[in-house]
Amino acid sequence: PSLYEGFPMAAIEALATGLPVLRSRTGGAAETIVEGKTGFCCGTTVSEFVDCLMGVLAQPQHLIPMRATARQWAEQRLSAQAQAKLLIQHIKLILGGGAVFGGKLGDREAAGFARSTGFVPAARIVGYQAGSE
Repeated sequence: PSLYEGFPMAAIEALATGLPVLRSRTGGAAETIVEGKTGFCCGTTVSEFVDCLMGVLAQPQHLIPMRATARQWAEQRLSAQAQAKLLIQHIKLILGGGAVFGGKLGDREAAGFARSTGFVPAARIVGYQAGSE
């Protein structure tokens, strides 16, 4: 099992072809796997990974419906069109919230943006708000 993976291209390619993914619970696992629907996230030790694999192999009938779900999820979330739409939403959030230009980005918006991108505006980290100088 991998101890570190950012955004795993092999997993993305597998999902896009309708192949459920078995991967370690590291890095971008939460963004690439819907547990039990598009694949499975396992622990990072060899024994945890083997246990997870053996559990999947014990019930192969569950993999059949996962194939279509994996492909559909990849098309909806990871296609060029979906990624372009997401990028536009993030740009609007940044500009509309004023994070780049010194305005306040609401806690709810900041939390959603940070969860979906891993990016937290520096002003949020240090508690900066426009006009507080």
